[in-house]
Amino acid sequence: MNFARQLHILNRVLANLDMYYVDTLDIKKVVDQGLQYMLYNLDPYTQYIPEEESEEFLEQKSGTYAGIGSPIGFHAEQNRCFFSNPYEGMPAAEAGVRSGDVIIAVDGENLQRNEGEAPADYSSRVTSKLRGEAGTSFKLTLQRPGVEGELVLTLTRRVIERSNV
Repeated sequence: MNFARQLHILNRVLANLDMYYVDTLDIKKVVDQGLQYMLYNLDPYTQYIPEEESEEFLEQKSGTYAGIGSPIGFHAEQNRCFFSNPYEGMPAAEAGVRSGDVIIAVDGENLQRNEGEAPADYSSRVTSKLRGEAGTSFKLTLQRPGVEGELVLTLTRRVIERSNV
C-alpha cells in the first residue's frame, strides 16, 4: 500500500472515532499519543515535539533565552514551583533568589497550581512567566523556607546563555 492510502485510512479512523466513539475524544491528545507511540517504536532518539513546545525546544537546543537564569522544580507537598540552584552571576542570583525559594507570584499574579493541572504543565506556565524579553523587569514574590512572610524582589530579565553539553 502507498503512503496516501495509509494516510487516508488513518484519517477515516480518526473521523469515525470522533463521530461514533462512546465518549468525547480529545483528538489532539489521541493524535499526539499516536505520534509518540509510532516514533517510540522506531528508535529511542526520534521524538515528536508538539508545536506549542517547539519554541522552548529551540531555546534549549540553542542554549540561549531571555530570563532570570535559574531552573525551577515542582514541590509536590507545597503544590508549588521552587527555584533550584540559580546560576551564579545571573539575574536570579544577583537579586538574592536562593535554592528552595517557593514561587508565589509574578507582578502580583498568584502562580498557584490550578485544579487538575499536571505538574509539567504548571511548571511550564510558571517558566513562561519568568521568561520574557531581555531588559524587562518584574516583581517576584516568594516564600523562603524558615523565613516568616513573603519576600518581594525586583528582577530584570536578560539573555541567558547555557552550555549545550
